[in-house]
Amino acid sequence: MRHTAAVLGTLAATAALSLATTAPAIADAPERATHSHPADGTLVLFLDANGPVEYEDPVGCITLPEGPTALFNDTNRRVYVSTTSCAFHPRVVDSVRPGEFGSLPGNTRSLVVRS
Repeated sequence: MRHTAAVLGTLAATAALSLATTAPAIADAPERATHSHPADGTLVLFLDANGPVEYEDPVGCITLPEGPTALFNDTNRRVYVSTTSCAFHPRVVDSVRPGEFGSLPGNTRSLVVRS
């Protein structure tokens, strides 16, 4: 009986210690997960064939339609120009600062707005 009580006591102490050491990591997880805050403002994308396309309060990777030629960044964040689609790791070739206009290379596939 003493042996069973000692084993149960050890298991309970181990479980309590395990929960105590993982609780801070669990509590911090939502803080790390909320890193994607949208930019304030609008990205205006100019296309070859059609009129401009606007993206309100953009965040993350934006897959572009065919024929992007230029971008006006009317947000509070720098926008990174990538020659790969959002399905792949971005290959950044240029960036457009807030309040600036930039021409886009013919092989531009996506824009990345980081928080």
